Amino acid sequence: MKLIKWIDKHSYFYIVIIIVFVIEPLLIQFGPAIHLHQKVHGDWLSFWGSYLGIIPSGLIAYVIAKIQIQNDNQKNKLNEVRQKKINFYWK
Repeated sequence: MKLIKWIDKHSYFYIVIIIVFVIEPLLIQFGPAIHLHQKVHGDWLSFWGSYLGIIPSGLIAYVIAKIQIQNDNQKNKLNEVRQKKINFYWK
């Protein structure tokens, strides 16, 4: 739920990032054809596959790392509380 609330709060950030990641390569690809009226040559399919494959991979890695950090923090807090209880009973 926290992740959904955070995404809702920062939705403009994601929209801007997606636009930048899609528009910038398009300008690089078609910019010379528009301004110089030249035919664009090159292996853009390989570029787009690599470029767009990085985005979901990075997002997945980020989400997994974030979830693991949150789980570790919860476990550390629980262990801290247990340790305080043990120390309290032994005093």
